[in-house]
Amino acid sequence: MGYLVRFPLDALKIDRSFVHDITVNEDDAVIARTVITLAHSLGLKVIAEGVETEEQLAFLGDNHCDEAQGFLFSKPLPAEECSVLLSSGHPLHGPRREPAAADQKPAILVVDDNRNDLMLAQIMLQKDGHHILTASDTHKAFELLTSNHVGIVISDQNMPQMSGVDFLRRVKLMYPDTMRIMLSGTDDFNTATAAINHGEVQRFFVKGRDEEMLRREIKRRIGHTAQNAST
Repeated sequence: MGYLVRFPLDALKIDRSFVHDITVNEDDAVIARTVITLAHSLGLKVIAEGVETEEQLAFLGDNHCDEAQGFLFSKPLPAEECSVLLSSGHPLHGPRREPAAADQKPAILVVDDNRNDLMLAQIMLQKDGHHILTASDTHKAFELLTSNHVGIVISDQNMPQMSGVDFLRRVKLMYPDTMRIMLSGTDDFNTATAAINHGEVQRFFVKGRDEEMLRREIKRRIGHTAQNAST
């Protein structure tokens, strides 16, 4: 930290060890986001190294990282070949994803390893015209979060890789502006209450009982977000 003020630096680099699992490890995600914020506060640009996937690039872009390097763009090249590549005028990488239109509603991501419950939740929410994404495991859910504009995440508590609370805790750290909802069984009420008190979960609804309340809450949330965007 002392070097940041002692030397005439113009950039900070995020080491590849933090980039490798940046889309699935909340510690790496928080460290990267903190480095970016710190560097920009000091007037420095940020370069991420070791970028190999679209998901990594999307997360870094969403968090305003200035530059990136890695195998996603090119393998290491001798100086002569690098000069030829750069002088060709061809971009090293295409757009990571289409930017969201000003009037585009954010997607809703539903995560549940019970495929029947997942399908029922999708059908229920599509009645209101929402763009619904689904994932039956948390790994797929993190991939969807980095490649789509997600405004609300709805998760079951009983998941195979990690609990719904642990998953939503990671979502909170990695995507703090995303609303986190648990839609689960009555047996999970005490777990959800504790998670709400700690801020991991913002709303809890019971499967088979609170679907209409869930729909109203989502309409209210999306309507509030749209109103803030317009102002």
